[in-house]
Amino acid sequence: MTRPLSQAVPAGCSVYVVTVGADGRAHVAPTTAVVGHGGIVEIADVGRRTRANLTAGSAVTVVWSTGDPDDHTLIVDGPGIPDDDGCLVRPERAVLHRRGPGNDHDVAGGGACGADCVELAIG
Repeated sequence: MTRPLSQAVPAGCSVYVVTVGADGRAHVAPTTAVVGHGGIVEIADVGRRTRANLTAGSAVTVVWSTGDPDDHTLIVDGPGIPDDDGCLVRPERAVLHRRGPGNDHDVAGGGACGADCVELAIG
């Protein structure tokens, strides 16, 4: 059984929202976020650059990280829309990601990623 996104948010961690500007540069900003009704990620407050990127149609990535390399990092991707002072993100993909043993990633060589990843159910 796949674990639902709503039950995967780690406690006591840092949260970042990532958007991309018209110039193709990523913009990363610290924030607060919760998974609300229907699995929608609710970001409480966004700055002017994040809001401008959202208004221009940027996809959004939200990252919850404990800062401990032995813990999973929650990564959620989806379209975002400005909402009051924050934004709402409709998840299209959510994964718990952690570096695998020995960090033996061989994606370029055609091998599978060596990370310890858990795909999550959306909604």
